[in-house]
Amino acid sequence: MEILPAATSTACLTPSTASHNVSIPNTGGVTGTIAVAAFASAGTSCDVTFTIASGSDVVDPSATADAGLRAATERRAAASSPQPQPIFSIGITDAFTSNVGVAGVTLNTPAALNFPDGTYYAVVAGGLLGGQTLTFTAHNGVLTLSPTPEPFVVVPGSTATLYLFNKGVIPPENFAPTPTPSPTPTLAPGASPSPTASPTPSPTPTASPTPTPAPSPTAPSDIVASSLSISPSACFTFPLNGTTQDFTATLVTNAPPGTVTFYYYWSNNMLDVYTLNVPNPVTSINGFTPPRNVTVSTGTTVSVTAPNGNPTNTGQVGGTGILTVTAWYAVPSITGYVQQVTDANGTPVSATASWVWGESNCP
Repeated sequence: MEILPAATSTACLTPSTASHNVSIPNTGGVTGTIAVAAFASAGTSCDVTFTIASGSDVVDPSATADAGLRAATERRAAASSPQPQPIFSIGITDAFTSNVGVAGVTLNTPAALNFPDGTYYAVVAGGLLGGQTLTFTAHNGVLTLSPTPEPFVVVPGSTATLYLFNKGVIPPENFAPTPTPSPTPTLAPGASPSPTASPTPSPTPTASPTPTPAPSPTAPSDIVASSLSISPSACFTFPLNGTTQDFTATLVTNAPPGTVTFYYYWSNNMLDVYTLNVPNPVTSINGFTPPRNVTVSTGTTVSVTAPNGNPTNTGQVGGTGILTVTAWYAVPSITGYVQQVTDANGTPVSATASWVWGESNCP
């Protein structure tokens, strides 16, 4: 387990209608960038602020966030339940009139510390998608936020904080860091504490047996894909009579059977011309809503139908179509746990197939 030194830094951003890359100042030896999506309108001042912390200086949301997050922190502190502590945090405060959308984060870790390749989890406290779990993929000491169907969003007048954990540590649901305890009051010189009357003892109640808590579900160790492919892989030529062609994805991973459920995200670049038919599409994955630009299914076979043209018109042709599939997996026992499948280098896997129509020729 790597422990970063305690450090805090700040940065700020003036909203613009163009996307931004905000540099993370050296904080505990960590540098990097935060990719921020374009705003609906431009600002004139530094209305978005970033508070970055490492080690024991990780931001306490009870000092900066809204009342709802402070209440959640206090409830967790009162419960005194042990919870993992994050090693790095990025707090984002939106004082502008529109949302802040974070589309990506890249962290360069200190060379003196060993951050092994693999998966690191983060959780967002506050914001529009508070409680959202994110995944960082580490390769050669660089941690990159894995592609997410939706960025996490900070609404105007609020603060959201991303908390990053050590490799393999899964943040608990509704995570909030333990607040720093308040110092014990010091008596003024010469002052003596007032005596307190001893309470009348009450009969000792008979203790009820405490049930043994059920073990919390945990995510599987790193799932790695050795390949993802589509068959047929060669360019397919559709005739003019509206033929339908099946395409099948094949995913090979190291996941033990039954441990996770795989989902396939299908997209077609020419939906206005070719019809993509995905059997039994799903609209929710373990409590998570997929993005609108893909069709999701647990099935591995889909079909594409070309338009029905006029065979006598030899001049009819259709443009090149491309079918793309990416693979994701969910752990049924962990609500909202959805991750993209990557290869051994931490790169998300995908596959494509192409076709033409009529008298077009395959490239």
